[in-house]
Amino acid sequence: MKLFKTLIIFILGLNILIFLTESILCNFNYPSSHLSIYKFDENIGYKYSQGLYCIDIGPKHVKIDVDEDDIIDRYGEGPAEIIILGDGVIAGLEYEPEKRLGHIIGSTSNKTTVNLSVPGYGTVQQLIAFETWLKHHNVPKYLVILHNLTNDYYDNVQNWEGNRVPTVKETNNGYDYILPRNPNYFGRTIRYLFWSSRSYNLLFKAKPVPQIATSIIPKEQRYVYNEKFEKCAENGNSVLRITSKAIKKLALKYNIKIMWLIWRDYEAEYLSELNGDIALQNISKLTGINLNDLIVVNSIEKDFDQKKWRTDWINSFSRHATEEGLEKISIIISNRMKSL
Repeated sequence: MKLFKTLIIFILGLNILIFLTESILCNFNYPSSHLSIYKFDENIGYKYSQGLYCIDIGPKHVKIDVDEDDIIDRYGEGPAEIIILGDGVIAGLEYEPEKRLGHIIGSTSNKTTVNLSVPGYGTVQQLIAFETWLKHHNVPKYLVILHNLTNDYYDNVQNWEGNRVPTVKETNNGYDYILPRNPNYFGRTIRYLFWSSRSYNLLFKAKPVPQIATSIIPKEQRYVYNEKFEKCAENGNSVLRITSKAIKKLALKYNIKIMWLIWRDYEAEYLSELNGDIALQNISKLTGINLNDLIVVNSIEKDFDQKKWRTDWINSFSRHATEEGLEKISIIISNRMKSL
């Protein structure tokens, strides 16, 4: 009984301490953790949460305005003509709104553009995001999909990534979703206190954090870099086949012009001694997309130069595309749209 009372007092004291700390930090406009911009979702696992945030990405304070549709990057008013699907590489969290990919493409093409990219999203979550858009909004003229060769294959499978993400399984009628398993109320409260709060951000910044990851390709993601698939790769293969087929079917049904892009992290491939050309060929086979139609947006013409790569393409604190990289990607997309 005494131990229980001590535990209760400790928990209450901890909550009071966190509340006071949060109040003080908030009063001084101290930024919250970058995780504070997300909320749990029973279908897609997690997504942006409407609101105005100030977060830290590396040494930079960034203001994020998530609108009523849980979107941070869009250009123009009215029905979307261009929809973009991807992950953090092209989400643009690190930059001002006008420097994000959707805004750049919209302003240069004069077409209303919505970027549905969210960090960590694999092909399953991208498919769900697109289906949700079609259900509640309009049918776009163009669909742009960026596949991250570094982790999208891995992000699709619950056995690898964890139950926090959805996945799909094949059925006689096509496919069914296996929904994510989100924390209960208590778990979500703990998540806020330890991950999303300003207090967590303050403690996190007090620790020395390496600026650049050295090897970020997950073990299971490396299956797609093998010349021959092993049996253990079947989960990833199956999910990628199902989702790519579903996306193509939606594009065909609604007469949407679709563009498939590939992002390669040459530094990760180099440090992991992996051959990205083999991975590209495997992605082509699994998705049924002609290899020539898989456009590598950040291809290099000569031997890999690590210093130049970090300068031209990689944001050191997130391993997402740099501002200059997003500009280059937008040019590729704009030119490609003209030929569709």
